Amino acid sequence: MNLQRDTSHSEAATNPETTTTPDELFSPLNSDIFITVMRFLQPPEIITVRKSCKTLYYASHRRIVWLDALNRVMKEHGLFKPTYHLDSMTDSQLEQAALFPWKFSFMVKTSNGVPLRPCAHRILVNSLTNAERIEQAQREDGRDFAATMLVPGGRFLLTTSDAYSVGSYVKLWDLGQPGTPLLPVLVATTVLESHCFVCATAPTQDGLGIRIVSKFDAENQMHADPYKIKVHEIFPVSPSPVFREIGVIKVPEHVTCLSICGDRIICTIFMIPPRPPLVIVWDFMRHLTSIFRPYFGTPAEVQIYDKYAILGHAKSLSIWEIPSLQPPAVDDADDATAEEKLPMLEFLLPFVKTSTTQVLHHDLAWSSDSPYRRLLVTLGFFDTPHVSFDVALYKMEDSPPPHNPALPESMPVVLTRGSFTHTSEVQDDLVRYKPHFCGNNVILACSVPGFAWLFMVPIPEARESRTSSPTSCMLKIGECQPYQIEIAPATGRVCMMSFDGEIRVIDYLLLDTRKV
Repeated sequence: MNLQRDTSHSEAATNPETTTTPDELFSPLNSDIFITVMRFLQPPEIITVRKSCKTLYYASHRRIVWLDALNRVMKEHGLFKPTYHLDSMTDSQLEQAALFPWKFSFMVKTSNGVPLRPCAHRILVNSLTNAERIEQAQREDGRDFAATMLVPGGRFLLTTSDAYSVGSYVKLWDLGQPGTPLLPVLVATTVLESHCFVCATAPTQDGLGIRIVSKFDAENQMHADPYKIKVHEIFPVSPSPVFREIGVIKVPEHVTCLSICGDRIICTIFMIPPRPPLVIVWDFMRHLTSIFRPYFGTPAEVQIYDKYAILGHAKSLSIWEIPSLQPPAVDDADDATAEEKLPMLEFLLPFVKTSTTQVLHHDLAWSSDSPYRRLLVTLGFFDTPHVSFDVALYKMEDSPPPHNPALPESMPVVLTRGSFTHTSEVQDDLVRYKPHFCGNNVILACSVPGFAWLFMVPIPEARESRTSSPTSCMLKIGECQPYQIEIAPATGRVCMMSFDGEIRVIDYLLLDTRKV
């Protein structure tokens, strides 16, 4: 056999005429292939890949790569679509914004007990009408704001005033694109009748509008309809944004807990014993309802997942198939027509103890309908010398157990657990504030006298048998005494409201504003 040495590779390496140039390496074909591959990578992974070779380095700097990456980050983290001005952002800003969730998580992890240092902060100055000034002057406290709710992403903030004679003023503010510390701008104002409280928000089906859910509770007041739920809608980046009422329903008694998903609201109604509590699912666009009774007490939290209701109780989670929607009999407060129903599944929480003082369930999704990533967070508080609580993260699995195909198509399975012990009285605040998904972590917030705390639990890719290693860090802005804190960790923005109603908007991450 005649074997000849193949010298083509060595000749190509030594002959300048046969050397591949960067332009040839970065051909349209290679570019398309590598850009497609990068669509399956998280932003930190794209940064790692670009260091491997010149071809990937060039490909990773294409605008389409980071425009796609930021869109995926916004979808995965449930951020409001108009959070960023994507068309006007530079390539560098797209890359920075896509990396924000991991940068903020790293800041929390490496804080080492030192308060996070803000890049910028400013005070929200209220824009008062003459009627508001008169009403405010007649009150002893005279504060501008009574409550806040930050829209996921951190660009838009809802504020509510104290109850005046005409009702409570609800305002939507544009705080500016995250990473760009601009002065807040008032977008729109509406007035909700007295005893009306903003409870939840959700995006519209197209992702460009915000739906605001409020409950009206006028117990001991001479009112014809003392209990009801309202839904308003606003498109903040439209030419003339206004609050528009799109649904209202009367309910027989107090609404104890409530959540919204798509066009449906699920709520729990506390009924005076011996009548059992009611769970109501309301499609506010078609004005149809479904009612059933959870026979083992009033749930602490309720969520909708597809055609199922997930109820959180003091010691368990239960899953119920939502009965068919019908025209609302609840308008007549006739709960006798409510359907008796048994749960499809009920299981004990992993940390139920005799010393448990409270259990809280949260849903991490903020989506128009089908969440991109679905996690449930359960907190259990315990009586110890210090405040102590356990965290369990549930992931909605894709298919039912094979031994019981009749169960719901997506089952909650414990991914991981974590434990915290803290000397501050954080329990009530952790109940108030919704956890957030950030990078590969869940972040919880609480406010205590003088500062605020963030607690971070890593999310494993698969089920963990060991307890996760949670971390915590402190937020402190001068002498501000935070009464309420709203966080958007995926964009590095925090809003703190003090006891006197002063609101501070704080950015812990900034975008490079230099023109390229």
